Amino acid sequence: MKRYMADVTPTKRPMTQTTEKNRAVYLVEFFGKYSLAAITTESIAQYRDARLAGEDRLKKGVAQPRAANTVRLDLALIGHLFIVAVKEWGLGLPYNPVLNLRRPSPGLAAIAT
Repeated sequence: MKRYMADVTPTKRPMTQTTEKNRAVYLVEFFGKYSLAAITTESIAQYRDARLAGEDRLKKGVAQPRAANTVRLDLALIGHLFIVAVKEWGLGLPYNPVLNLRRPSPGLAAIAT
């Protein structure tokens, strides 16, 4: 993730850079102890479920669930990280584990706009 943030994120628009830096905090916190090769579809599903349940954000001991679209964008970021790692960095990863994962349905507000 550090390499992605140093090499890829600066090529994006300033607003996108800011949001990716914010999203990366949660991804690094959850996946920081793993190498890319050790991240599986199951571990990404655990991340997805924890974010949707709000386990990463507690207020007065109560979980604050994340919006489905927030989690979809998190998954898009880690999915792109795997694409870049395979195609540009030459890492010999067998597959992108995000591709085999169900994503949360977009919210009604996202469909209306």
